[in-house]
Amino acid sequence: MKAMTKETAFTYNVTLKNKAQLLTKNQQL
Repeated sequence: MKAMTKETAFTYNVTLKNKAQLLTKNQQL
């Protein structure tokens, strides 16, 4: 589990960024 921590955190951050981008696009529309 500890070995996966960095990859999991990276994936989590990417997911948050993608969600933020989608929210921004929806607000712009």
